[in-house]
Amino acid sequence: MATTVTAPPPTPPDLPGEVVAPTATEARGLRQTWAVRDGRLWVRPDGPDATWAPLHGTGKPVGKGLEPFVDASLVAVTADADGRFAAVGSDGTIFHYEGSWNAVWGPPFLPFTQGVVKLPFPKTSLREGRLAYSQRHKAVGWSEDARGQQFYWGSAGTTSLYLLSDDGRRIFLLDPWLPPDTTRELVGPGDGTVTMAALAASA
Repeated sequence: MATTVTAPPPTPPDLPGEVVAPTATEARGLRQTWAVRDGRLWVRPDGPDATWAPLHGTGKPVGKGLEPFVDASLVAVTADADGRFAAVGSDGTIFHYEGSWNAVWGPPFLPFTQGVVKLPFPKTSLREGRLAYSQRHKAVGWSEDARGQQFYWGSAGTTSLYLLSDDGRRIFLLDPWLPPDTTRELVGPGDGTVTMAALAASA
C-alpha cells in the first residue's frame, strides 16, 4: 500500500524578524515568536540558527476532539510563557494551547459544562490590543501583593485570556477552568468610564 506524504506549506516571505510589540497576528512568548499567515500558525524558537515552521507541521489545530477544526483558518494569536498561546479561527472560535491544542473551555472535572467559546465581537474588528493571553507557569515562582508581600506560587499553571470590548470600556475574561462564556468581566479604569485603546497582559 502506497503511503501519502503531505508536503509542508511554503514558508511565507513576510514572517517577522522579531516582534517588539504584538499585533493581532504576531506575538512573543517566553522562548518563541509566533505569527499567523494564510490561516496557519507559524513558530520560531529563540536561537541564532532557528527557522520558522508551521506548528506541528500543519499550523492548524490538531489533536483529540479537534477533528471539526482540522481545516480551521486562523486569524489571530496572542502568547505568553513557554509555548503557551491562544488563537482565533475565522469563524470566531477561540483556541487555547498549553502543550496541546484545545477548543474546549470549562472545568475538566465537569465535562457536561464544557463548550466552545467564540469572540464576543466581530472578527473583522480584531486588531492589536484586543486580545491578551497570560499564563502563569513554572517561570513565575511567586506573586506579590500591594504591600510587597510575596507568595510562593509553585509550578502550577493559571491561564487567562482578556478581550477588550468594541467600545473599549469592558474587559471580558476567559479561563479554561471557568464556564465557557464571556459573562465574566474586569472593571476598567474609572469604574468603566475610561475608553481603553488597547490592553496587554503577562504573568
